Amino acid sequence: MAVSLSKFGALGKKFLNDTFSEAAQTFVISTLVETQDDQGGYVTTLTTFATVKGFIFTKNTSEPIESGRIVSYQMLKVHIEYLAGLTEEMRITVNNEIYTIKGINDIAKAGQWQILNCERGKEE
Repeated sequence: MAVSLSKFGALGKKFLNDTFSEAAQTFVISTLVETQDDQGGYVTTLTTFATVKGFIFTKNTSEPIESGRIVSYQMLKVHIEYLAGLTEEMRITVNNEIYTIKGINDIAKAGQWQILNCERGKEE
């Protein structure tokens, strides 16, 4: 029996919604937009690109002391449903913290699920 990719994706989504909906978290994907202020200067702001549900996995955390103060670094993997147009220039808000998207993996290049490698706390 052959199953089309779209049918498989729909079945997977239904399974996740039925089985893990309470464990899934909501994330906001934002894009950086440059707008002009009242005085003619440019200001960069975050604008919502999409709101998605998914799962979060902590990859690494550390709190080194830099210049006499504790600095918190955190790396996460966020698994979400495929989102067309997602780029590494965007940001993701997880638990009210803004993370930089460092990498996007399309699982099996199937256009169904994506894994985002995200980081917070390191200087760009």
